[in-house]
Amino acid sequence: MSDTTAEAEDHREAIEEARGNVLVHGLGLGCYLQCILKKEEVRHVDVVEIDETLLGMMYKYFVTERVTLHHADAFTKKWEKGKKWDVVWHDIWPTICSDNLQEMTALKRKFGRRCKWQGCWGEEYSRYLRSH
Repeated sequence: MSDTTAEAEDHREAIEEARGNVLVHGLGLGCYLQCILKKEEVRHVDVVEIDETLLGMMYKYFVTERVTLHHADAFTKKWEKGKKWDVVWHDIWPTICSDNLQEMTALKRKFGRRCKWQGCWGEEYSRYLRSH
C-alpha cells in the first residue's frame, strides 16, 4: 500500500487492461482505483476490502455511481450467480514474496470464468523469488 513509482509500474498492465466492469480486491490507498476511474471506458468498479477502518477513511474519496465498495474478504465474498467483470485485479498482499503464490492461484481459479483478464500485484516478482 504505497504511492511509489515502483508501485505504479507494477500496476501498469492492470491499468491498461481496465475497461468495462472491473473488480478490485484490495483498496489500499486507492491509487489503482483513482487511475482506472480516469478512463472513460471503465463503466463500474466493485472494490472488495477486508479492512473496515481503511474503507471508512477512503469512502469519501470514492463515493460515485461508478464505484461500489464491499467490506468483505476476497476469498469468501459471495457474488450473485452469473456476475462477471471484464477485468479483475487482486492486490491484497502487504509484501511481495513467493508465499503469496498459492493464494494468487486460488483467486485466479475462483475468478477465471468470471472475467476476460485478471492479474495479481507482485505475481511476476514472487515467481522470480521462488525460482532463485
